[in-house]
Amino acid sequence: MPLSRYNRGMCRKGFTLTELLIALLILGVIATFTIPKVLQSQQSSKWNSMAKEMVGMISGAYQAYSQDNTVGSNFSAAGLTPYFNYIATDNTVTIDGPPGGLCSPTIDCSDGDIDCFKMHNGGMIAYNNTETFSGTTSINGVQIVFDPSGTFTNDLDAVDFILFYNGRLSAFGFLNTGYTSSFGAAPPNACSAPSWFSWN
Repeated sequence: MPLSRYNRGMCRKGFTLTELLIALLILGVIATFTIPKVLQSQQSSKWNSMAKEMVGMISGAYQAYSQDNTVGSNFSAAGLTPYFNYIATDNTVTIDGPPGGLCSPTIDCSDGDIDCFKMHNGGMIAYNNTETFSGTTSINGVQIVFDPSGTFTNDLDAVDFILFYNGRLSAFGFLNTGYTSSFGAAPPNACSAPSWFSWN
């Protein structure tokens, strides 16, 4: 007795082992290229949020310092220390510097001129305590570096903020003009902003 058309359709064979292995291979290749990009995007977003948190803290610390003190040309970022929200000082680690040809690729926290602070979000803030505004104009500033990884990875993943005398906060890579301090004049392209950092 011949099979009906319906029954013949039910007797189709399934996938072969070779077809399943090829499908798994294709999915593996897609995952190899996709997963690292997704993870990198998540890390960049996290670090950018951490940096914006530090921007708010630095700006608030400078505003509080300005209310309690007369800001002059001899101001250094060390004056902000009492207004920072940090876990501990750390003079034992080395952290990443920002990218850019004129920037130091590493920051040695054991250097007596460098103050480093472990932040509650896991990042590190560092500044040279001998750098001062050396003037009271809108182009006088001091540097404050934030490394979100909090340790030396040799990835140049830190962002170098410039705190200006007038309270404005910028970062290398976003400066239209340079700034000047007791270390001298620095062009706007002295350092770059890391790829993960954005003001948006």
